[in-house]
Amino acid sequence: MPDTRPIYFAVDYDAPPTAVAAYFQGVASVLTPARTGVYGGFRVVKAMLDNGSARWGWQTVAWSGGQWDSRAVIQQPGTTLTINGVSCDIDTAHTPDYGQWMPGKTPNPQEADMAISPADAQEIAQAVMTYQIDNPRMEGTQYTDIKSVLWWTGADAHAAATTIAAQAATIQTFRQLSPR
Repeated sequence: MPDTRPIYFAVDYDAPPTAVAAYFQGVASVLTPARTGVYGGFRVVKAMLDNGSARWGWQTVAWSGGQWDSRAVIQQPGTTLTINGVSCDIDTAHTPDYGQWMPGKTPNPQEADMAISPADAQEIAQAVMTYQIDNPRMEGTQYTDIKSVLWWTGADAHAAATTIAAQAATIQTFRQLSPR
Protein backbone atom coordinates (compact mmCIF):
# COMPACT_ATOMS: atom_id res chain seq x y z
CA MET A 1 0.00 0.00 0.00
CA PRO A 2 1.46 3.40 -0.93
CA ASP A 3 2.39 5.41 2.17
CA THR A 4 0.37 8.37 0.89
CA ARG A 5 -2.99 6.58 0.95
CA PRO A 6 -5.41 6.68 3.88
CA ILE A 7 -6.61 3.84 6.04
CA TYR A 8 -10.23 4.14 7.14
CA PHE A 9 -11.11 3.08 10.69
CA ALA A 10 -14.72 2.06 11.27
CA VAL A 11 -17.03 3.14 14.06
CA ASP A 12 -19.88 0.88 13.05
CA TYR A 13 -22.33 1.79 15.81
CA ASP A 14 -23.94 4.95 17.16
CA ALA A 15 -20.98 6.01 19.29
CA PRO A 16 -20.75 9.34 21.02
CA PRO A 17 -17.78 11.12 19.43
CA THR A 18 -16.14 11.50 22.84
CA ALA A 19 -16.04 7.69 23.15
CA VAL A 20 -13.78 7.34 20.10
CA ALA A 21 -11.85 10.64 20.07
CA ALA A 22 -8.83 9.29 21.99
CA TYR A 23 -8.71 6.23 19.70
CA PHE A 24 -8.55 8.42 16.60
CA GLN A 25 -5.97 10.71 18.20
CA GLY A 26 -3.86 7.62 18.82
CA VAL A 27 -4.28 6.43 15.23
CA ALA A 28 -3.37 9.89 13.92
CA SER A 29 -0.29 10.02 16.17
CA VAL A 30 1.03 6.95 14.32
CA LEU A 31 -0.32 7.37 10.77
CA THR A 32 -0.69 11.17 10.79
CA PRO A 33 -4.07 12.79 10.20
CA ALA A 34 -3.30 12.94 6.46
CA ARG A 35 -3.51 9.12 6.32
CA THR A 36 -6.33 8.63 8.83
CA GLY A 37 -9.86 8.00 7.62
CA VAL A 38 -13.02 7.64 9.68
CA TYR A 39 -16.10 5.59 8.77
CA GLY A 40 -19.27 6.14 10.74
CA GLY A 41 -22.37 8.22 11.26
CA PHE A 42 -22.65 11.99 10.99
CA ARG A 43 -21.60 12.88 14.56
CA VAL A 44 -18.48 10.71 14.57
CA VAL A 45 -17.32 11.68 11.07
CA LYS A 46 -17.93 15.38 11.75
CA ALA A 47 -16.18 15.32 15.13
CA MET A 48 -13.07 13.48 13.88
CA LEU A 49 -12.77 15.81 10.89
CA ASP A 50 -13.41 18.84 13.13
CA ASN A 51 -10.79 17.88 15.72
CA GLY A 52 -8.20 17.17 13.03
CA SER A 53 -7.51 13.55 13.94
CA ALA A 54 -8.79 12.39 10.52
CA ARG A 55 -8.63 13.97 7.10
CA TRP A 56 -10.74 11.41 5.25
CA GLY A 57 -14.43 10.79 5.93
CA TRP A 58 -16.66 7.91 4.83
CA GLN A 59 -20.14 8.49 6.16
CA THR A 60 -23.00 6.02 6.44
CA VAL A 61 -26.67 6.98 6.46
CA ALA A 62 -26.97 4.99 9.69
CA TRP A 63 -26.75 7.18 12.79
CA SER A 64 -26.75 10.30 10.62
CA GLY A 65 -30.33 11.52 11.12
CA GLY A 66 -30.56 12.74 7.53
CA GLN A 67 -27.45 14.93 7.87
CA TRP A 68 -24.39 14.65 5.63
CA ASP A 69 -21.01 16.21 6.35
CA SER A 70 -19.90 17.82 3.08
CA ARG A 71 -16.29 16.85 3.84
CA ALA A 72 -17.04 13.12 3.71
CA VAL A 73 -15.46 11.97 0.47
CA ILE A 74 -17.51 8.75 0.44
CA GLN A 75 -21.19 8.34 1.31
CA GLN A 76 -22.99 5.10 2.05
CA PRO A 77 -26.67 5.96 1.48
CA GLY A 78 -28.03 2.59 2.60
CA THR A 79 -28.77 1.10 -0.82
CA THR A 80 -27.51 -2.34 -1.72
CA LEU A 81 -26.80 -4.42 -4.79
CA THR A 82 -26.91 -8.22 -4.83
CA ILE A 83 -23.95 -9.87 -6.54
CA ASN A 84 -24.01 -13.67 -6.76
CA GLY A 85 -26.52 -13.80 -3.92
CA VAL A 86 -24.47 -11.55 -1.63
CA SER A 87 -25.91 -8.21 -0.54
CA CYS A 88 -23.30 -5.46 -1.03
CA ASP A 89 -23.49 -1.87 0.18
CA ILE A 90 -23.26 0.77 -2.51
CA ASP A 91 -20.84 3.54 -1.62
CA THR A 92 -20.47 6.71 -3.67
CA ALA A 93 -17.27 8.75 -3.89
CA HIS A 94 -17.89 12.48 -4.18
CA THR A 95 -14.36 13.49 -5.13
CA PRO A 96 -11.84 12.07 -7.61
CA ASP A 97 -9.44 11.24 -4.76
CA TYR A 98 -11.14 9.28 -2.00
CA GLY A 99 -8.04 7.34 -1.01
CA GLN A 100 -8.15 4.68 -3.71
CA TRP A 101 -5.12 2.88 -5.08
CA MET A 102 -4.39 -0.26 -7.03
CA PRO A 103 -1.37 -2.52 -6.57
CA GLY A 104 1.26 -1.77 -9.19
CA LYS A 105 -0.26 1.59 -10.14
CA THR A 106 0.78 4.99 -8.87
CA PRO A 107 -2.17 6.89 -7.33
CA ASN A 108 -3.19 9.84 -9.49
CA PRO A 109 -5.66 12.20 -7.76
CA GLN A 110 -6.27 13.94 -11.10
CA GLU A 111 -7.92 10.83 -12.59
CA ALA A 112 -11.68 11.26 -12.71
CA ASP A 113 -12.16 7.56 -12.00
CA MET A 114 -10.16 4.40 -11.56
CA ALA A 115 -11.56 2.21 -14.33
CA ILE A 116 -11.31 -1.56 -14.04
CA SER A 117 -10.29 -3.15 -17.33
CA PRO A 118 -10.58 -6.91 -17.93
CA ALA A 119 -6.81 -7.12 -17.34
CA ASP A 120 -7.23 -5.17 -14.06
CA ALA A 121 -10.01 -7.59 -13.04
CA GLN A 122 -7.70 -10.55 -13.63
CA GLU A 123 -4.89 -8.80 -11.73
CA ILE A 124 -7.21 -8.13 -8.79
CA ALA A 125 -8.39 -11.74 -8.80
CA GLN A 126 -4.79 -12.98 -8.85
CA ALA A 127 -3.80 -10.62 -6.03
CA VAL A 128 -6.75 -11.78 -3.92
CA MET A 129 -5.99 -15.42 -4.59
CA THR A 130 -2.33 -15.09 -3.56
CA TYR A 131 -2.74 -12.67 -0.66
CA GLN A 132 -0.91 -14.02 2.40
CA ILE A 133 -3.12 -14.67 5.42
CA ASP A 134 -2.83 -16.47 8.73
CA ASN A 135 -2.93 -20.21 8.31
CA PRO A 136 -6.26 -21.34 9.80
CA ARG A 137 -4.96 -24.86 10.45
CA MET A 138 -1.63 -24.05 12.06
CA GLU A 139 -0.90 -21.93 15.09
CA GLY A 140 2.01 -19.54 15.20
CA THR A 141 3.48 -17.39 12.48
CA GLN A 142 2.89 -19.67 9.53
CA TYR A 143 1.08 -18.20 6.56
CA THR A 144 -0.68 -19.56 3.55
CA ASP A 145 -2.47 -18.16 0.55
CA ILE A 146 -6.20 -18.01 -0.11
CA LYS A 147 -5.92 -20.82 -2.70
CA SER A 148 -4.85 -23.18 0.10
CA VAL A 149 -7.74 -22.04 2.28
CA LEU A 150 -10.12 -22.71 -0.62
CA TRP A 151 -8.55 -26.15 -1.05
CA TRP A 152 -8.98 -26.91 2.66
CA THR A 153 -12.61 -25.92 2.48
CA GLY A 154 -13.24 -27.86 -0.73
CA ALA A 155 -13.59 -24.79 -2.96
CA ASP A 156 -12.08 -24.59 -6.43
CA ALA A 157 -9.37 -21.90 -6.59
CA HIS A 158 -9.68 -21.43 -10.36
CA ALA A 159 -13.46 -21.07 -10.08
CA ALA A 160 -12.99 -18.60 -7.22
CA ALA A 161 -10.51 -16.50 -9.25
CA THR A 162 -12.87 -16.53 -12.23
CA THR A 163 -15.77 -15.46 -10.00
CA ILE A 164 -13.71 -12.65 -8.44
CA ALA A 165 -12.73 -11.38 -11.90
CA ALA A 166 -16.35 -11.58 -13.08
CA GLN A 167 -17.51 -9.68 -10.02
CA ALA A 168 -14.90 -6.97 -10.59
CA ALA A 169 -16.23 -6.64 -14.15
CA THR A 170 -19.82 -6.53 -12.81
CA ILE A 171 -18.86 -3.77 -10.39
CA GLN A 172 -17.21 -1.82 -13.22
CA THR A 173 -20.37 -2.19 -15.36
CA PHE A 174 -22.50 -1.01 -12.44
CA ARG A 175 -20.21 1.99 -11.92
CA GLN A 176 -20.61 2.93 -15.59
CA LEU A 177 -24.41 2.74 -15.33
CA SER A 178 -24.88 4.50 -11.98
CA PRO A 179 -25.45 8.25 -11.96
CA ARG A 180 -22.80 10.38 -10.31
